[in-house]
Amino acid sequence: MNIQTLINRVQAYVAEPPNYNKIVDSINIAISRINLLTERFDGFITIIKATEGVWDSVTTTWGDTDTDWGDLGKITDWFNYNSTDFTLSASSGRIMKLDKIYKNGLALREVGVEVIELYIKQSILLVPDVNSVAINGRTIHFMADISTGTDVYKIKCKLALLPIKSDTIEYNIPAYLDDLIYNILIYDLGDKVQKQTALNYIKAELDMAGIKTDIWS
Repeated sequence: MNIQTLINRVQAYVAEPPNYNKIVDSINIAISRINLLTERFDGFITIIKATEGVWDSVTTTWGDTDTDWGDLGKITDWFNYNSTDFTLSASSGRIMKLDKIYKNGLALREVGVEVIELYIKQSILLVPDVNSVAINGRTIHFMADISTGTDVYKIKCKLALLPIKSDTIEYNIPAYLDDLIYNILIYDLGDKVQKQTALNYIKAELDMAGIKTDIWS
């Protein structure tokens, strides 16, 4: 989504357009509402050659070079790793839910936290091998230290849309949400007639997406 294009559309349509900061604030309110109403987007985060305790270089590198995983755009998210109990916790507000963990392209078996802890603390293995993980909220429990070595981990997770910070960035927001965001802005910033027109579009767009809500009633 190109923010400047969106701002230009609003300023051209609203009879008395507000200042830049007000429009930006309304865009972020619209994004928050969409995060609340819609299913979170699937995303994949790649961890390669991790260094103990340092996860600030955890990034995805998608595009045409990785067609097996899909063209999902680029994101950067941060984690906190505990090398004592081998847990990796999401610290980014974008990561809403952890779904699946992959090691070198293979999905790891998901087990209960107690299975992991029993192996770490007492070396009792209740599963066929150590390629198992437990997911507890936004924390991943591994059976062994993943802070060294060359294994490649990919984390499938639900990602919220980011609030905007600059009008010079092309934000990774799907194009089919552009009109919905635009009409939410008009509903917030327009006059009485424009608000009603925008409200009709909002309800129609949400209805086509199968979303039932009274948030704009």
